[in-house]
Amino acid sequence: MRNQAAILILTHGANSPAIFISQADQFASSPTCSGELSKPRTASFFFFSLVAIWLLLPRICLNAATPNVPGAITTTYATPTHPKEIDFASDGTLFSGRDECGGCTTDVTNIWRIGIGGSPVQQIGTPIQDPDSVVVDRSGTVSGTPGTVLVGGYANAGAGVVKMIAQSGPQSNQVSILVPPTITLRNPTGLSFDRFGRLLVADGGGFTNPNYPDTGNWGMISNGSFIILNTNGPARPNHLAMDMTNRIVVSAENERNLWLFSSSGMFLSSNFVSGVQSGSQAGCQLASAHGGFWGTSIYVISGAGNLLQLDLNGRTNLVGTGFDNATGLKFGDDDSLYLSEYANSRVLRITPVAPLLTTQISANNLALALCWDSIPNLQYQLQSSPILNSNQWTNLGSQFQGTGANICMTNQMDGVNQRFYRLLVQLP
Repeated sequence: MRNQAAILILTHGANSPAIFISQADQFASSPTCSGELSKPRTASFFFFSLVAIWLLLPRICLNAATPNVPGAITTTYATPTHPKEIDFASDGTLFSGRDECGGCTTDVTNIWRIGIGGSPVQQIGTPIQDPDSVVVDRSGTVSGTPGTVLVGGYANAGAGVVKMIAQSGPQSNQVSILVPPTITLRNPTGLSFDRFGRLLVADGGGFTNPNYPDTGNWGMISNGSFIILNTNGPARPNHLAMDMTNRIVVSAENERNLWLFSSSGMFLSSNFVSGVQSGSQAGCQLASAHGGFWGTSIYVISGAGNLLQLDLNGRTNLVGTGFDNATGLKFGDDDSLYLSEYANSRVLRITPVAPLLTTQISANNLALALCWDSIPNLQYQLQSSPILNSNQWTNLGSQFQGTGANICMTNQMDGVNQRFYRLLVQLP
């Protein structure tokens, strides 16, 4: 998967100014502006393609409620049955946990592998008991084989287990054990690699049997063992994510607030973000963004169905609304946000889209006015470069804060034979 860039090209010569369009490596026959593809996360903003809207429109889901994120479009990516936690392999293949009994630990089923672009949707491996949580070991640091899928499950008698499903070599799609059944890790409900490459685990517990009490533990997996990093946490931690200062944010079942810990597990706050969910809900989904349109914040879907962006002080910024029963949350390498919905049996993709750029050219003074309709709560930065394939882009003026009105900026072209423009858009 790759990012997309929207770039305007202006040239002028002996005759008159002209604007041309290209898409990827092909030039259109009726050019007016240009689009460029770039590698993932190569800049601090998301580059937009002017063709993104019509490319994605055919896949908008009309059968269920569709979340709304201003500046982005929501489409149905795939339709696996009862998906849970999700993660991508480096080649763009998506893997999803699964729950066939609505939150119990007795279901025995396969996890899902979803092909690049959302199909095919296939069961892989052999059935695993309660395979809610999944993560891809891209580098092989934990499993020993790059691309191996790690699955958190249950093994009865109050014991959790973590299994491996290889995706290459002679053992491909065979299930093996990473962490054998242990009551130290009763029910791994959240798996996530942090910025140090550690595999973090939330132990969701969730047992009513007094012989198997909730542990309240979260920690990491190393050398095939679960290492507890904190025992002073919420009773049923469900999901976790690391912020840009290396702190761990934890959500938990039956908790209204998000908890905060240091990277080593030191307790910092039980009220880092308050009132995110009701006390009877499962832990909120958390995901760390890695640049582009979304920035580098942690995002959470609240119990009220809102997508919230967290700052480092625990303040929230409302980014989207209309989310329903999200059971997995992940940022893809294409800078889209993906979420699974258990009840609706689907995976959604939320992709930032470009504003419509218009231009007005004055041949008399060689001035170019570039205009676009802005969206509140988004920030815009116009840039230019004399060379298309360049890492040296110059900001034209300051960053604009979207207001919902049309924004225009004029740039002089005196003595310039060729100039490229791009509009960068980002959440604040």
